[in-house]
Amino acid sequence: MSSIWKYSTTADGLYSNDTTSVVGYHDGTVYASFDGAVSMRDRGTGKWSTIFSYNDELSGTSQNSDIYVNEQNGTLYASCNTINRANGGLYIRFRDNPKTVMITSEKDGIASNHVNAIAVNYSYSTQDPIGAVRLLHIEYLAFSKYHTEPGSLQGKWTYRLPAEWVGKGINVVWNMKIFNNVIYACFNNMLSYSKDDGDHWTNMTSFKINPTHEGDIPELDQPLSVEDIYVDELDHIYMVAGSVGGGRGTSYSYLMRSTDQLKTWDLLLMNVNSPYHSITGNGDNLYLLSNLAVRVWNKKTGSVKVFNESNFQNILCNKMFVDPNPNGNWYVPTELSGVAYASLADVAASPAVWTYVGTAAGLSTDTITSLAGVDASSTGSKTAVYAGGNQGLAVTTNGGSSWSRIMQTTAGLTLYDKVFNGLEYMNVAGYPTVAAGTSRHGVFRITDYYGSSPTVAAIHYTTSDGLASNDVQCVCLQSDGTIIAGHLGQGLSIQPKLTAPTWRVVTKNDGLAGNYFYSVKASRNGGQRVYAAGYDKGVVQKGALSISTDSGKTWTAINKFMSADSSEYPYTEIYDVLEDTRWNAGKQYIYVCGYGGEGYQRIYVMRSGDMGKTWELSPIPVIELPINWPINYIPKMSMTRDGTLYLALGDEIQWFLWDDNYVYSTSWEDGLLGNNSGALFIDRDGQIYAGTNGRGVAVSNVSYPLDFTG
Repeated sequence: MSSIWKYSTTADGLYSNDTTSVVGYHDGTVYASFDGAVSMRDRGTGKWSTIFSYNDELSGTSQNSDIYVNEQNGTLYASCNTINRANGGLYIRFRDNPKTVMITSEKDGIASNHVNAIAVNYSYSTQDPIGAVRLLHIEYLAFSKYHTEPGSLQGKWTYRLPAEWVGKGINVVWNMKIFNNVIYACFNNMLSYSKDDGDHWTNMTSFKINPTHEGDIPELDQPLSVEDIYVDELDHIYMVAGSVGGGRGTSYSYLMRSTDQLKTWDLLLMNVNSPYHSITGNGDNLYLLSNLAVRVWNKKTGSVKVFNESNFQNILCNKMFVDPNPNGNWYVPTELSGVAYASLADVAASPAVWTYVGTAAGLSTDTITSLAGVDASSTGSKTAVYAGGNQGLAVTTNGGSSWSRIMQTTAGLTLYDKVFNGLEYMNVAGYPTVAAGTSRHGVFRITDYYGSSPTVAAIHYTTSDGLASNDVQCVCLQSDGTIIAGHLGQGLSIQPKLTAPTWRVVTKNDGLAGNYFYSVKASRNGGQRVYAAGYDKGVVQKGALSISTDSGKTWTAINKFMSADSSEYPYTEIYDVLEDTRWNAGKQYIYVCGYGGEGYQRIYVMRSGDMGKTWELSPIPVIELPINWPINYIPKMSMTRDGTLYLALGDEIQWFLWDDNYVYSTSWEDGLLGNNSGALFIDRDGQIYAGTNGRGVAVSNVSYPLDFTG
């Protein structure tokens, strides 16, 4: 998809390509601030010109400045933070009037000529064109305001040094916002707010988080660096803030929302190592700026659109501007590329990274634990994807937008009430075929699906046909029609071909590494290789991998996962297994996802190039959790044609090329809401489907290039 972004640079009249903030007025006028100047984009011509510069050789400039536009009268305010405080102050330019003024501490009585944050309190009406301006100064930890006495046409400046800020470790002012006569001061270690126009302040250094997400979430009873605040028309308070969590020096950044006036907070998005700096809103959307990307978060759906252009790297900026007018633009400051802008129409037309579909879209249940369909190795004529869960089975043929419930078989057996644990798709003898493993009801071989009909042709197998158990955890389907069903405790059940009258049961006594299986996979290129992953419940539970090269007739057991230097990886369970999609191109690797560790829980991915004799560990642990942390999902893997390996975890999906030595992930910051079941499928078009426990299917049709950041 081509980029929707354009750029204004010095070639278009900007003062510099290193932009710190962009603000605007509702008539379409846009202002960009720099370290030492302000440029204006004329609403008529669209051209930029520098209207003010204060970078002189004697004093130089100092960063951590601000710019603001009065929403009522269009007056522009800009802080002139020079190294020599005597030469700085607050620059004011009146709309459609060449008149400008410079407000200073010596002449006008503001607390300091170093102004770090600017806002206007619209609750105080004034005929003075300067307006009810409020200022924050990191110098002296001061608050200045311009106010007009009743009956007076001209205001005056006063300031105070709030005692509530003294000795609190404040050393950075990130932002100040005013909504509904409440002033919010965003500091490096707290949120401070005033409900009486700055006379008294309340400091917040801890935040009570509502339990809306599972996963390794750092405690938020420590001080947060609060970067920005936005309050919408429902009086919901949105905050972007960062912390250091987990004792690992990792920077976490959050989008948080309070619907009860700051008492409790919902964590909406979490970003790692790319702090959010700025937030604004328009309609149902919030616009977020971080170090490496900009995002749009929809308040109604929770979906996220991510824009991570190469020119968005290291956006260490303060404000962005969303022009709400028809044909309006979203303006984003960049460090080296000037002002980026995109039309709101193009932003609206851009796809969200993740969307969620549930029973309202036709799914049989919102708890989806198995997914299968037409992938890049399939020969089916249409892109069908099947989703099964704790109550029935459904199929989509339009990329997940809508689903059709499969209600019963042509023989009258109901499917809508079955629990589906495992699915596998294969084109067998020209027929699209799905093998389905269930709880308590054995295996279904679904050999056709009649489009809009809720009825399918299927063969039903149970213990009366030779299955080891009617509880089936996983299934695999080979191109010749062979089905292998995995059980938790009863080994494997194999139907060697479609016409076989009964099933054959194999266990540890027949060469398997264990009798408990989470995953059974077969080669996708017509070969006879089969892999079964799980564990052996012996005296000491150990991870177990069973390999067959003759479609399940004979097996090789692997209970020790040895490195090339003869070190053993202590795995107690193997969750999933697959072989490299590039097997015929010389990449003859087997991949397993395993669990183990002492004093902690680690989930790793390993690969073997010698059919399991030796193993190579992935560059880093996929996930590490405290030993008693609950894991309520079974991680699953999928691999695309180019060898990119995807892994579904509880709150994220990771992917990597093995030799790249870096793991990429998509999580809250992209609108993946968590509570994944582990079910994962990638169709032939590269669209990703992730099953969840209670949220239906998460679908992403956004391509993930391996230089993805954000």
